[in-house]
Amino acid sequence: MIKGVLKDDFPMVHPGEWLSMLRDPEKQKDLAVCQQMEEVLKQNNLEDIEDSDAFHFKYSSLVSELVQLLNQKPQSILQGSKNIWIIKPEYSSRGRGIKCFDDLYSIFDHIMGREMGYVAQKYIEHPLIIKNRKFDIRQWVIVTELVPLKIYFYSECYIRFSAEEYDAENLNNKFAHLTNNAIAKFSSQFHNSEIKGNMWTQEELIIHLNQEYGYDVFMDRIQPKLKEIVIHSLRCCSDQMKNRKKSFEVYGYDFMIDSQFNPWLIEVNMSPSSDTSTPVTSYIIPKMMEDIAKVIVDYAGKSKKKIGGFQLIYNSDTKLIL
Repeated sequence: MIKGVLKDDFPMVHPGEWLSMLRDPEKQKDLAVCQQMEEVLKQNNLEDIEDSDAFHFKYSSLVSELVQLLNQKPQSILQGSKNIWIIKPEYSSRGRGIKCFDDLYSIFDHIMGREMGYVAQKYIEHPLIIKNRKFDIRQWVIVTELVPLKIYFYSECYIRFSAEEYDAENLNNKFAHLTNNAIAKFSSQFHNSEIKGNMWTQEELIIHLNQEYGYDVFMDRIQPKLKEIVIHSLRCCSDQMKNRKKSFEVYGYDFMIDSQFNPWLIEVNMSPSSDTSTPVTSYIIPKMMEDIAKVIVDYAGKSKKKIGGFQLIYNSDTKLIL
């Protein structure tokens, strides 16, 4: 009943998704409010009601509140009902020391008495799942100047999958929750995955999403948001960084995508890994390194909008925003 009422009263479905619904009605993408409504009913031991009028009478105010909450607090979709948090050591890399918890006292037991600091992030409990696996996106960005701020965005990202099937009930299996290749390669299932090397190119992701949902989800909805997040994240901290002429920085942005195709920034890596240990990285890394040289050396000081695979998406001097 929840799905029916929301579909009628709150049309939030992208036009291209109707094709997916018609082709396979059982696999239609859950709406954000629908997911939250189902969880609210479950948490409060309330029953879903099949009769439309009865449902409206009993739950219409709750649905309205949820819609208002999502408008005011977009991150509320991340909450879920399992209270999962991901704990990371500061100044660490390659997935080392990362653990998942759903209890505050277990977190305290894990971090208390240690010299290093930790970062606690809310776990995304409704991730977009592909072939029963979690994934994240590695996106390269170059900052060539801070004053004026110039940001270049690479045209090709790549996708990193967990080595084992996603299971929110088992928080101890790091191979189901972490996508770092440095972790995944130690799984006994690493070489048995139908996803070779546990990585996809951007094009493979585009093709898959197009087949699943009937339109170009990545280019229409995901990549534009990635660019927005990159611009906002650097604008908000650029005045805190030291501006050095004749220098540049390459950043590795890590994003996750939730079940509503919303990208979420997980972290920004300085000196991101550039090894070529998988077929995907062997294909994309050499191209990216060559294009970095084009931006930094061949066209140094020239604010071209497109250099190799890099696109200038922000220039605070000319107010260029793409």
